[in-house]
Amino acid sequence: MSPVDTALATVPDEPELILLKAEVLTAAAEAAAALALLRRTFAAHPGHVRLALALAHAALQFGEVAESLAAAQRAVALAPDASATHVAWIDALLVLGEWRHAEQAALASQARSPLDQHVLARLATAWRMLRDPRYGQLYDFDGLVSVLQLATPPGWASLGDYLSELAGVLQSEHRYRTHPFQQSIRQGSQVANVLQLPQPAAQALAFAIDEPIRQHLARLGPGSDPVRALNRGGYTTHGGWSIRMQAGGRHVNHVHPEGWISSACYVEAPPALVGQQGFLKLGEPGISLDPLPSAERFVQPKLGRIVLFPSYMWHGTVPFAAEGARMSVAFDLVPAPAGLVSAPLGSPRPGG
Repeated sequence: MSPVDTALATVPDEPELILLKAEVLTAAAEAAAALALLRRTFAAHPGHVRLALALAHAALQFGEVAESLAAAQRAVALAPDASATHVAWIDALLVLGEWRHAEQAALASQARSPLDQHVLARLATAWRMLRDPRYGQLYDFDGLVSVLQLATPPGWASLGDYLSELAGVLQSEHRYRTHPFQQSIRQGSQVANVLQLPQPAAQALAFAIDEPIRQHLARLGPGSDPVRALNRGGYTTHGGWSIRMQAGGRHVNHVHPEGWISSACYVEAPPALVGQQGFLKLGEPGISLDPLPSAERFVQPKLGRIVLFPSYMWHGTVPFAAEGARMSVAFDLVPAPAGLVSAPLGSPRPGG
C-alpha cells in the first residue's frame, strides 16, 4: 500500500489513486475502510462515475443497501449508456427485495444489449425470486449444461497419461500463493493464457477440448434463447486460465461477461473429497439475497471431465477440507462465425 499512500500524500484526493487503494483494501478484507474512503472521495467528486460505481459495490458488500442504491442511481444518471451502472442498480434492487422493479430494470437493459451476460444473470435471478417460469428457460440445466470427457490428444497413450503431464506443466506455472485482484478465486492461485504456453501438453489442450465442445454445440442445436441463437456449430476460445486451490479454497459465485459458453476442465483433484466438497455448483446467485436461493446443480471435479454451461449462469465451488489440490483449466467460448443476436426476453409468459 505504501507506494499508493506516497502518491496520495502529494495528491490526496486523486480519484484514480483512491479507487486503487479501495480495491487493495477490499482485497485485504478491509471493507469498512474501503467504504469510508470511497464515501469521502465521492463527496468531493460527485460527478465521477467510477467513484459512484465503486461506492455502490462497496456499500452493497458492507450491507448498506440504501446507500448502494443511491450511488448506483447516481452512476446511472452519470453514465446512462454504461451496462455496469445498470447492473449495480439492479443488484441493489435485488438485495432490497424489489424483485419486480429489478426485473423491469433488467429487461430494459437486456433490450438495449440482448447478450450482456451480467444482465442476463440478474434477469434470471429476478425471475427466480418471482417464481416466473421464464427462469427455467435461461437456467435449463438439462438442456444447456453438458458434462463430457476430454479427448486424448495424439502422442499420449491414454487420457490419464496426458492429464498427468499437463498437471505437471501447470503446477510449475502456479508460482503465487494467493489469489489475484478482481477474480472469483479465494485462497488459490491463477495462471493466465495457459492455451499459449509452449509445452506440448499445453498446446495439445486445443485438441483435447475440441471434440467435447462440438458434441455440446451439436446437442444444443439452434434456437431463439441467448445461447442457441448464436450456435452455428463453430466457436473460438476466449481467454484460458488455470486455477489451483488447496484446502479451504473456493470460487465465489460469478458469471463470465465476455463469454458465450464457459467451461471447467479438471486436471487435478483431492483424492478424498467428502460429500459435495470441491464440487462445481451452478445456479446460486453471487448477490447477497435474503433468502439466498441455493445452487441447483452440482458437478464432481473428476479428472478429465469438462463442464460446459452458459456464461451468464451463476457458478462457484463448494469449499473443501481434504488434503491435496484441486486444479482446473477454464476458458470461454465465443461463436464463430458470428451468429444472430437473440431477441429480447421480455415476451409474454407462456400462456399469458
